[in-house]
Amino acid sequence: MRKAWRLVAVAVCVCLLLSAAGCFSGQEYAEQNGARIHPGMSMDEVQVQLGDPDLVLRGDPGTDTEWIYRYEGGATAVATVFLILVCVVLIVFLVAAKGGGGNFGGGGGGSDGPPYQIRIRFDPQGRVVDISPPHPVGP
Repeated sequence: MRKAWRLVAVAVCVCLLLSAAGCFSGQEYAEQNGARIHPGMSMDEVQVQLGDPDLVLRGDPGTDTEWIYRYEGGATAVATVFLILVCVVLIVFLVAAKGGGGNFGGGGGGSDGPPYQIRIRFDPQGRVVDISPPHPVGP
């Protein structure tokens, strides 16, 4: 039985390490993606690099267009799925080892800080003119 608890302790440590390894803040996501864009890029090139914007602001014809990308912190999708699978296996093992149910509490996931956004401004010809530094999204 003692070896089983050591195995459980090792599994918990691995889960904690993996959950921390896949986390980024919204600010880090915004900084990394904003660094991939530079003045002179076309709208198509930006879309290939970052995907579809979360919000498009267009003025009158012949004026600048602005694309807004929003980034929230948290674990990557792969890290989240792996962590959930490991936790489910761990819970099943603990329930089987104790011979019954238990009280497994836990807090909500929550985000890793506020969401951040970058704004990319295009000239009327569809070329990047300006990229804003990452800034928190207002309430």
